[in-house]
Amino acid sequence: MGQLFANNVATVLSSNITNTQTTITVNSTARFPEVGGVNDWFYLTITNTGAESNWEIVKVTAWSGTSVNIVRGQQGTTAASWIAGSKVELRTVAGDL
Repeated sequence: MGQLFANNVATVLSSNITNTQTTITVNSTARFPEVGGVNDWFYLTITNTGAESNWEIVKVTAWSGTSVNIVRGQQGTTAASWIAGSKVELRTVAGDL
């Protein structure tokens, strides 16, 4: 199927992550697209709370419960460390267009 989309998906990180982690835990995956096949994926943007000043785009390749498998630093962003409570949102990004 390829890239998946959904409207108005937002959650937060449940715990801190380092810049090398490829599995993250979020508070909810309730409206995440269903990754059903090997080639299914979608992008999430991780950003700080409040006035956003840093961003990382990650590629989601699988999720189960609130555990999410990701590929870091997509679309020219850099893998970073993030604190619990950082915003995690499915947004339209330049590479989608």
